[in-house]
Amino acid sequence: MTSLRYQSYRRVLSVLDELEAPELDPDEREVLRDAAEGLLLTRDGEQDERDKILLDAWLVLSSLVRTGRWRYRAAEQMRRMLEACGPDRVPHRVAALV
Repeated sequence: MTSLRYQSYRRVLSVLDELEAPELDPDEREVLRDAAEGLLLTRDGEQDERDKILLDAWLVLSSLVRTGRWRYRAAEQMRRMLEACGPDRVPHRVAALV
């Protein structure tokens, strides 16, 4: 964990705390909070775990867009904020060399 990742985590929690129903229901909020925490605690090299957490979050975000409660741009911004909570993605070719 780095200070930048922790700051990103705190930023996600702050944004989630500001959102009210119907923008976000309690279950969706919990998934996104858990994703931020899970990404924060994910270690470098744990790409499969990182990707699984992001997929779970993206499913919630895409549902928010599909139901019209969020715009795509807001969901994409939250996805980028969540990604910043976790380790950087290492391309497979580079990972194979390490």
